[in-house]
Amino acid sequence: MKKTKGLSGSRYLLSQDPETEVKSLLESHKARMAFSTLKELAPKHFSRLMETGTIVSILNKETAQFDEEVTKLLEEGILLAEAEEAEWPRLLSRIGILEL
Repeated sequence: MKKTKGLSGSRYLLSQDPETEVKSLLESHKARMAFSTLKELAPKHFSRLMETGTIVSILNKETAQFDEEVTKLLEEGILLAEAEEAEWPRLLSRIGILEL
């Protein structure tokens, strides 16, 4: 438990579990989405990455690559939603969820 003070001056006790701590270290919304997807679709792989402590570095690295690929597609005139839809399966493959 961690004691904290809110903006209004109220005091709170916060509970933080390992998953919450890991999520706080992820650098983007897409990394957090990939975290949730990994946990849901590949729980054994998720647990292994959590145990080895590599989940943050892998998700941050691979979602940065995702962002770079999406940016390239945007520069080619592809719409953002289409670019993300095209790259999402590749991201899931790189983090060990899908086989392409």
